Amino acid sequence: NFVFTLMNKPEEVLKLFTASLDGIKRDGGIISKYSQFMIDDMVQGTEAIMVKVGTHIVPFYNITSYKSDCGNILANTLDKAVGLFTIDGEKVKISFRCLDKHSPSASDLAITLGGGGHHNAAGAAMPLGDFLTSIVRN
Repeated sequence: NFVFTLMNKPEEVLKLFTASLDGIKRDGGIISKYSQFMIDDMVQGTEAIMVKVGTHIVPFYNITSYKSDCGNILANTLDKAVGLFTIDGEKVKISFRCLDKHSPSASDLAITLGGGGHHNAAGAAMPLGDFLTSIVRN
C-alpha cells in the first residue's frame, strides 16, 4: 500500500533507494493499518441490498473503494458471490467477487449482465433504471 501512494511520482520512488528501510517499513505500516481500518469499516458498516441477476438473488454492497479486499471478505463471510456497485450517472458499475467453490461464480454473474472477467473477480455495467428494477424488495 505504501508504494501505491507514490504512483506517478518517480522522484519520490527514487528516494526509496537511498532511504532508511526502517522509515519505509514504518510509513508502509501506517498506511497498511489505515487501509485495513477503512476496509473493516466498509465491510461492517454497509448493508446489503438483494439484486436479481438472471435467476440468482445476489447480495450487493455500495462499496466504491477497496473493492477487491471488501468483496473477498464479504464473499468469504457470506459463503457466496457478492456484488459491489457504484452509481455513475445513468449507469451502475458492478464488480463481482466469489471464492472458487461458489456457484454461481463472479464470472457467471457478470456474463449474465453482458460483462466478463475471471472466475473469482469479474465486472459488468447496467443502466441505472434496470438496476433499480432488479432490486428485490420485501
